[in-house]
Parts: sequence; C-alpha cells; structure tokens
Amino acid sequence: MKKSKKIILGTALLLIVTAGPGYSQAKEDFQNDGKNARLAHHTNILDHRYLELFIIGKDASGNVKGTCYNTVGLNGDKTTGNSAPQELVNKLDVAKIKMEYKAMGVFINGPRKWCLDWIDIPTGIIREFNGLQIAWVAALRGTPDKIPYKPMTIERKSAFGINKGTTVFILDDPEGQSWVMKSYSLVLDPSMTREKVPATLAKLKLPAGWKYRVKVLDKDLKLVPESGVATIVADDLDNVYDLTGPGYSNYKP
Repeated sequence: MKKSKKIILGTALLLIVTAGPGYSQAKEDFQNDGKNARLAHHTNILDHRYLELFIIGKDASGNVKGTCYNTVGLNGDKTTGNSAPQELVNKLDVAKIKMEYKAMGVFINGPRKWCLDWIDIPTGIIREFNGLQIAWVAALRGTPDKIPYKPMTIERKSAFGINKGTTVFILDDPEGQSWVMKSYSLVLDPSMTREKVPATLAKLKLPAGWKYRVKVLDKDLKLVPESGVATIVADDLDNVYDLTGPGYSNYKP
C-alpha cells in the first residue's frame, strides 16, 4: 500500500494511509468514542511529550469525519513527562489500524511537546494500539490538512493555559494578530527542546509582514474560544500556534 508524508492539523509530519476500495464506510464504534466524554484537567504538562492519532472515515450520511485521539496523561506521563514513549510509537502500524477500523485514512501526528502549563480537554474512550494507550479528545469534519501560515479553524471545547512567568513563543501577523505556540514538533528534529526553540524561530521562512518574538508572561494566559471554534496556524517547521485576543483568550500577549 502506498504511503506518503504530509503536514496536518495540530502538529507534525504525519504518516497517511490513503483510502482503498471497500473502506469508504467507517466502522461506527470509533466514531462514537466521544459520546460520553468528560472534561479532564491536566496540570504541569509544560514540555511533556505527546502524540495524536487521527482516524478518518465516513458516517452513515456519507460525511467525511475525523476522530482525534491524544496520549496526554497516559502511558506513564504523570511520572515521566512522556505520554508517547518512542518504543511504543515505533510499534504503531497505520495500515493495520486502517484495515481494522475500515477507515479512509490514518494519521500519526507527532511526537510533539506542549508549550502549555495546563489543559482542560474532553476525554472519551481510551483505546490501545500495540501497547500505546490513547484517548478520544475531539471529532473533526473532513480531514486535518493544513498549510503553513494559513489560518484554519477547528471546533474545540478544550481550554489551554500558560502560567505567569512561563516563556512563550509568539508570531505576529501583518494584521496585528498574535499567535502563541501551543506545541513544537519532534519529527523534523527529535532532539528539539524549549531552549532550542528561539534559534529555530530565527530560521523560519516567514511570509512578508510576519514576525516572531519571545516573551516571559507577566500574567496568566488562558486560551478559550468563546464561539467553540478555535483558529490555529502552523509555521513551516510544523510548530503550531493558537490565535489570541478578544474571543480567543483573556488578553493578547
């Protein structure tokens, strides 16, 4: 089966298994994994490593839907700061998952590291793939494609927080909007650390009018889209940012 690489929503270079005959109708059990989701609060996650998994299929009405799973809080994360151990990531078999769930496509997003201090996130069924536990966190319509520096929207009921005194990485666009980094990718550089992020920002191929800056927050920042729809953007190294300002955060840093 042919495989390709692509950058998608939330974070990094992903492995994509394209749809084949007989897999247009997704298996209903995974699409219902968020039916009884409850809000989970995760604290002290700054620089914790995680991974996302997207399973794409069609519902009974023929609409393309994506189901997003996240490892946060699982696989020893609370004691190790790593919810996506590489030895388990290496065992993920996207072709097998696609076949098992009769999916149109399967995307592995990450591993990545959080630039957030805490999150409140709806959490549903926890599934296990070759030893890696990963929980339902969101449902998407369509596929999670993205283009660097092109804003996109996503339905989100979660809340993100960055504490006063934490160093943040910000992009300012030509319209005067500010975007704060929520996670950085480990796919292009597995050795990436928070200490190396500023040097990485200096290497970005920013479009005309875009600028970056590094700031230590002088008060807590809370990212909650009032409409339930967040606006995000990725840079050309697949670091991902959330829009800040009225309707998106308690203030613009």
